[in-house]
Amino acid sequence: MHTKACLSVAEVAETMGICRSKVYTLIRDSNLPHIKVGRRYIIPKIAFRDWLKNQSK
Repeated sequence: MHTKACLSVAEVAETMGICRSKVYTLIRDSNLPHIKVGRRYIIPKIAFRDWLKNQSK
C-alpha cells in the first residue's frame, strides 16, 4: 500500500479544523511550508508535522 507524502490544502484545512482560505493565508504569509505545482499548492506531511510542533510553543 502506498501512502501519500504530501497533503492538499483541503486536507490540511480539515486536519486543522480551519477553512481553506485560512490555509492559503498561511501559505501566502510564508508561514506554512508548501510546494507549488502548477496552480496547486501541496504541503509535505513531514514539514507540516514539524511546523505544527513549532506552532505549539
